[in-house]
Amino acid sequence: MYEIAASDPKVVAGELEQIDKAALRRAKWREVAQARTLEQLQAIGKARGYHPLWPSHIMREREAKRAKIDALAQGGDMFR
Repeated sequence: MYEIAASDPKVVAGELEQIDKAALRRAKWREVAQARTLEQLQAIGKARGYHPLWPSHIMREREAKRAKIDALAQGGDMFR
């Protein structure tokens, strides 16, 4: 089987902080929202370990949303 290497925990100077999960979630969302190009989304996806097609999905959804907004602005029905 596998051997487990013995290691002692490292002690590092500093202070512990409470992690605000909601703030982390908002920061991740904001990063994606601010990305304007496919290349920017690809970099985010790669850094987060997302599926390679994730950026394409985000861009496709943004285009669909933009099309609905344009249709409404022209007096159309958004449920078409």
